[in-house]
Amino acid sequence: MNTKINNVHTKINMRNLIISLIFFSAVASADDWSTYMHDNSRSGSSADPVNINDLDLGWKFTPSAPPMIAWDGGMPWDAWRSPSEAAAVRSTPMRDFDFVNFVTVQNGQLFFGSSVDDSVHCVDARSGTEKWAFTTDGPVRFPPTIFNNKLYFGSDDGYAYCIDASTGTQIWKYTPEIPNRLIANNGKFVPMHPIRTGVAIYDDKAYFASSLVPWKNSYLCALNADTGTEIYKVSGGTTPMGALLVSSSRIYIPQGRLPPAVFNRSNGSSAGNAGSYGQGGCYALLTSDPAPRFSYGWGKQHANGYDLYEYNADTLASVSEHLNGRHLIVKNGMAYLLTDTTLSAINRSNNNTVWSVNTDCVHSLILVDNVLFAGGFNKVVAYSISNGSELKTISVKGTARGLAYSGQRLFVSTDNGSIYALGEAQNPIVNNLPASNITDVSANFNGELSSTGQAPTSVILYWDTVDHGTNTDWANFVYFGLCPPGNLSTNISGLNPKTTYYYTYCASNSFSKVFADNSETFKTYGIPKINNANGANNIGVSAAQLNANLTEGISADVTFYWGSTDGGTTPANWQFSQTVSNANEGLISYNLSSLLKTSVYYYTSYALNSYGSGWSPSSSYFKTKLNIDDGWAYKIIINFPGYNKSSALTNFPALVVLNEGISGFKYSDFASSTGGDLRFLNSDATEFLNFEIEKWDTSGDSYVWVQVPLLYNEMNGINAAWGNPNETNLPPYTSDGSTWSEKYAGVWHLNHTDNVCHDSSPNANNGGYNDVTHVSNGKVDGADDFNGSTSFINTPSPSNLRPIRDITVSLWINPDAAMINWACPLANAWDNGNNESGYSISYVNNKLRFLIKTASMADNAWNSNPGYNIAVGSWQHIAGTYDGSTIRYYVDAVQKETRHATGNLNWNYSPQGLYIGKFHDDSEDDYYDGKIDEVRVSSVARSADWLWAEQQTMADNSMFTTYVIPEPSFFSVFFFSVLSFFKNL
Repeated sequence: MNTKINNVHTKINMRNLIISLIFFSAVASADDWSTYMHDNSRSGSSADPVNINDLDLGWKFTPSAPPMIAWDGGMPWDAWRSPSEAAAVRSTPMRDFDFVNFVTVQNGQLFFGSSVDDSVHCVDARSGTEKWAFTTDGPVRFPPTIFNNKLYFGSDDGYAYCIDASTGTQIWKYTPEIPNRLIANNGKFVPMHPIRTGVAIYDDKAYFASSLVPWKNSYLCALNADTGTEIYKVSGGTTPMGALLVSSSRIYIPQGRLPPAVFNRSNGSSAGNAGSYGQGGCYALLTSDPAPRFSYGWGKQHANGYDLYEYNADTLASVSEHLNGRHLIVKNGMAYLLTDTTLSAINRSNNNTVWSVNTDCVHSLILVDNVLFAGGFNKVVAYSISNGSELKTISVKGTARGLAYSGQRLFVSTDNGSIYALGEAQNPIVNNLPASNITDVSANFNGELSSTGQAPTSVILYWDTVDHGTNTDWANFVYFGLCPPGNLSTNISGLNPKTTYYYTYCASNSFSKVFADNSETFKTYGIPKINNANGANNIGVSAAQLNANLTEGISADVTFYWGSTDGGTTPANWQFSQTVSNANEGLISYNLSSLLKTSVYYYTSYALNSYGSGWSPSSSYFKTKLNIDDGWAYKIIINFPGYNKSSALTNFPALVVLNEGISGFKYSDFASSTGGDLRFLNSDATEFLNFEIEKWDTSGDSYVWVQVPLLYNEMNGINAAWGNPNETNLPPYTSDGSTWSEKYAGVWHLNHTDNVCHDSSPNANNGGYNDVTHVSNGKVDGADDFNGSTSFINTPSPSNLRPIRDITVSLWINPDAAMINWACPLANAWDNGNNESGYSISYVNNKLRFLIKTASMADNAWNSNPGYNIAVGSWQHIAGTYDGSTIRYYVDAVQKETRHATGNLNWNYSPQGLYIGKFHDDSEDDYYDGKIDEVRVSSVARSADWLWAEQQTMADNSMFTTYVIPEPSFFSVFFFSVLSFFKNL
C-alpha cells in the first residue's frame, strides 16, 4: 500500500467552525486530557478546577457528516439492545466505542480522529480554528495520545502512527502485518487488521492491538515510543475492539462481544480473561481505591440491558457486579455509578449508597474537581458530588457520548459529529434554517440566533442569486438590529420565478462578527416539472389508478393521457385524456374504469401553469388483470363453511384435498400429469394465490396447502383452475416458501420423500433423519415414526428458529407407548444444570407441557403450563403460544392451560439444533416413542381461532372445506371438443 504524499494540510478558513476570538488564559497547573478518558486507566477524572458559571458555549465544530461507526447495523439477537428500552438508553451495540469524535487536549491544542475523512485534526482549543490535519488511508476511531509533544494513534489502514503535535509531520509509522488484501467496510477499503484500540503510552513504550474478525490472527504490539522500533509482537485469536488499558504489569483489552483479554505487559503473554462467556462490551477502566480493580461492561451477549462487572485487577477474580451500570468513576474512597436511570455515590469501604438521583443523561460521565458531568440527549448536566444536586444544564444538539475537560474548558462530543467547547462565552452563535412559504415570487428567509455571547448582538441577513459565503459582497441585505436569542425570519417578495437564491445570517457583538455555518439555498417556483411517480396502481380486470408527481410548480393543470399505444409527448397520438385542475406539488391521481382485461395500457402526464408546461420524462405502462376463463378449461369454487369464528385470519394456509370423489373432478382433465397447470385464485379470480403441493397422486388424494388471503366467517370462496395447455409448469412461488410467509419460522410436513426433512417455510431450515421410519397412516400424507431410543430429526437452530419473544409451536402426535419423563416430541432448548435456554414440548411429571425459558427467570427453572394428559394410540394436535405475558397450551384446538410469564425468550445458552423426536444437550438425550406429523414453529403468538382453524383443516377437512362441481368455460368446451375430434380421427 502506498503512503499518501501530502498528508499535512493547513486550514485557513474553516467554514464548519464557529470562530471564536476568546482570550483563553492558560492555567499553570492545568490537568491535561492527554489520552482517551484522561489516562491509561480510562478513569474519566480530572483535578482541574471548574467554575460552573463560566461554562457557556464558546465555539462548535460542525462536520460535513456524522462519524461512520465501525459496527453499524444488524446483529439483531446478540449485539443489539431491545427496542423496548427507554428512549435515552435504546439500542446500543456491544462494540460501542466510536459513535462520536472523542478529543484529547494539551497546551491549548485539541486533537480528534475522524472516521469520515480518515484524518487526525488539530484545533486551537481557545478559538476553534483548525491548524492542520494529517490524513491516513483509513478511519481513525480514537483520539491521539499526547506524549512529549508527539501524537500516537492507530488507523483502520492497519498502521500505528507517531506525528509531531505542533506541525502534524509524520515521525514514524508501523504495521504488524503488511496489508495484502483489502475488504469493503462502511463504504471504505480496509485490511484484515485495523487498529481499533487506540495507542497507549507507558514507560516510553507504545502499546496497541489490531484485529477485525476472530478467524484471522490478531496482534498485540509494543514499540519504542520515540523510534517506532518493535519490542514485541504477539499474535493470537482475540478480537480487540475498544480502548486498551495499561497498568504497571498488565494490559487489558476489551473485545466487544467477548470478555476482555488480559496480557502481561512485559512480554505480551496471555494472563487470561476477565469474566465469562455472555459478558462483553467496550467500556473499561482501572481503579485503585480501595484496591486495584478492573471494571468493564455495557454488554450481555444474547440478552438485553447493560451491566458493569468489577474484577480484581491482578487475580481476575470477580469482585462485584453493577446491574444496569453504564459508567463508573472512583475517587477518594467514593464510587460514582451511572445506570440506565440513576446517578449514585457509593462509599467504597462499606458499599453504602450516600446519595442517588434520577437522571436521563446516561451516555457519558466524567468527574472534574468536585463536579460530575453526565451526557444525555441534547444536553449535558452537571451534578454536585456532595449530594447529587443539579448545578447546571448545558444544551447541545445530538447525544453527548464524549466528554473531556482541560484548561478550564468542557469539551462535548455528540453523535452527529459536533464538538462543543464551553467556557467563558463571548462569541455570538447564529444558524441558518431552511426557507419556508416559498412561492414563485416570495419566500420566508429563516435563521436562529443561538447565543448572544452575553453581549448586545445585532443581526444582518444577506441574500443573493450567488453564494458569497462569509464575505460581505452579497447584493442584498436586511438589518434586524439588536436581537435576543431565538428564531429569525423575514418574508421577501419581488423574487424572480424559478430562480435559485442563497442567503446567510451574520451576528455581531463587541467581541466578534460571526457568520452561520453554511449558506442556505432554495428555488422559487416556475415552469412545472412532473413525472409518472411510481406508475399505476390498484390495477384490476377493468380498472386502474394513474399517478403523477408534480415536483415543481403551483396551480398547475395536470393532464393524464392514456391508451393502448405510447403517444409520447403528442396529445393527438393518445386515445384518451383527463385533466385535474389547480394541482399543487405532490401526488396527483386519476381512476380509470371500463378497461379491457389482460391488456397493456400506456400513460403519461403533462402539467401546465402560467409560467409554462412540462411532460413526464417518459411514459409508463401497466397490464390489467386476468380472468379465470382465459385459458384454464376447468375451475372449482372452494368454500370454508367450517370456519365459523369471529376473527379474520390473514394469509392462512388451508389444506385442500383433491380426488376424483369430488363430482366432476378428473385428473385426466389436467394438461400436466404432475398438476403443473393447477392454479388457485382469489374470490373474484383476479389474483393468483400462493400454494404448495405436498403430494400429487393421480390415483388417490392430492394434498395442497393454499394461502388464503383472508379467512373469515361466511367469506366468498377461493377458486381453483386447471386444464391450461399453455401453463404446464408450476410457478416458483409453489416451492420457495411463499405459502408459509405469514411469520412461519419452520414448517415440516414429515412426508419423508428422501433423506432430507424439508422445511417448507421461506427459511429452508432442512433437517436430517436418524433412524426414523415413515408410515402411511399419518394425519396428512403419512407421518414419521420414532422408536423412543435412537430416532430423531435434527435441524439447525438459526436466529429465525429462535424468536425474540412471541412464539407458537404446533404439531400432531400419536404416542405408541406411555411417555417417559422428559420425552420430547420437539425441542429447541438447552438444559444443563443452571443453564437453560429455548422452548420445547416435553413430558414432565406425567404431563405433556409447553416449556419456555425467559430472560427474566431465575437459573435452574422453566416456565411452563401445568400440563395435560395425552392418550396413547390416537392423533392429537398439540400447540403452545407465548406473547410476552401469557403462556397458552392447546390440545386439539381447545385451550387447556394458561400461565403468566414475562420477558423475552432466553438464548444465552445455544441449543445444538431444533430436534424432532427427542430433547438433546451435551448431557442428555430424551426420546419420544410414537408418530409425529405437521410440525410448525412461528415467530408470533397465534390466536385461538388460528389454531382452531389449523387443527380443523387437517382433522376434519371434509367439514371444514367444501368443493363446488367444476364448470368448464366456453373456451374449454370448444378447445377440448376440437381436441377430442382430432384424437378420434
